[in-house]
Amino acid sequence: MRARARAITLLIAALLATPTAPAAALSTAVHPAPAPSDAAVAIRGRASLPSLTTRLQGLLPGVAEAQARALTEQTAALARATRIARREAAARASRARALAAIRHLAVPAYGRIAEGFGARGLWSSRHTGIDIDAPYWSTVHSVVAGVVVKSVYDRAYGNLVVVRGHGVDIWYAHMARRDVRVGQRVRFDQGLGRVGCTGRCFGPHLHLEVRVHDMPTDPAAFLWGPHRGIPGPVPAWARHGVLTTLSGA
Repeated sequence: MRARARAITLLIAALLATPTAPAAALSTAVHPAPAPSDAAVAIRGRASLPSLTTRLQGLLPGVAEAQARALTEQTAALARATRIARREAAARASRARALAAIRHLAVPAYGRIAEGFGARGLWSSRHTGIDIDAPYWSTVHSVVAGVVVKSVYDRAYGNLVVVRGHGVDIWYAHMARRDVRVGQRVRFDQGLGRVGCTGRCFGPHLHLEVRVHDMPTDPAAFLWGPHRGIPGPVPAWARHGVLTTLSGA
């Protein structure tokens, strides 16, 4: 009995003296950890990948410079387009103001047109203006704002007033009386004189001319045409020198 007890005691001591592996180590040895998945590797490696812009710049040297040039060109083109649009808008506004200023003033005298522009005349080869049959002593109105450059008596035109403005010279002829003087500024619709029959005429009327560089154009186009306030073209017969000129003061 004593010998058996000693044997059991020695066996227990031997077991206690033998080193034991940790449970975790034993579990690892028995069940090894699985290898990381491809997705996990991809997720961990994504942070180290270069950005798309960096990769493009590496593949295509000068991309940043090209982008900067393109942006500069686009900005310059937009600025040019803006300037052009502003100029066009300013021109349209100026044109609208000019048309509005003369729209209600295109009646130099109230009456019917008795003779048109370019007709064969008695005193010249061509009629250089229009004749308006207006009542005697009715008012002659200025159709443009400007400066009086002539206020004279002429043997052919009779009492004549020439107003320069709006890029043209407006001739008002055969008046019974002149009410303005040379150098005077006149406004739209201002009275210049009275309808009469002085000079070469057969009855009271207003002879009206619209001249550009002393070349006659159709007054009807300037006064009542689709582009009122802009003189029409100079006809061929006027360019060839078939004109009626002042015969004297």
